[in-house]
Amino acid sequence: MKTLEPYKNFNNIIQIIFEKSPLQKKKILSFISKQNNEYFVQAENFSKNYAAYLKKQNIPLQYAINSYLKMCNNMVASQIFFFKEKKYPNKNAQLALEKVYSNEEEMKQYMIGLAISQFLWSTHYEMYLFLLQNIWKYRTSIKKYLEIGPGHGLFLTEAIKILGNGLYFSAVYISK
Repeated sequence: MKTLEPYKNFNNIIQIIFEKSPLQKKKILSFISKQNNEYFVQAENFSKNYAAYLKKQNIPLQYAINSYLKMCNNMVASQIFFFKEKKYPNKNAQLALEKVYSNEEEMKQYMIGLAISQFLWSTHYEMYLFLLQNIWKYRTSIKKYLEIGPGHGLFLTEAIKILGNGLYFSAVYISK
């Protein structure tokens, strides 16, 4: 596997995850061992910006890692519930709105944790690449940009970088 020494911010995040949750280590190493140099450069850039964001918001990295691990545990619990009960834990949108989307602390933890998953979960990374490739591909014909559910803001940030000034950007989300 590629050495992560040049990618100190990214390496720091995953090493803390490995210490706190050895079960994550095998899955994460399996994913990142298949990645090319571009992935590691992107993951390091994200990790640097993420660390700066956390610092600016006065959020300790330990809180972020704990939020990520909580999100992972909640995902597994939801999957188990779904397999056993053949339904999701939140029975309807109103319940989800009340329990999750209207709960500022839950949403904060979820968004902080979700951001980390962008470079640790294959599906999240593939969605990120898909967005980047298509924004780049269609950049000359895009006149307005609407993002529904911007969550942690990484996709919106990348769209602004690629599309630049002069475009109308809008984002809509259900929670504060």
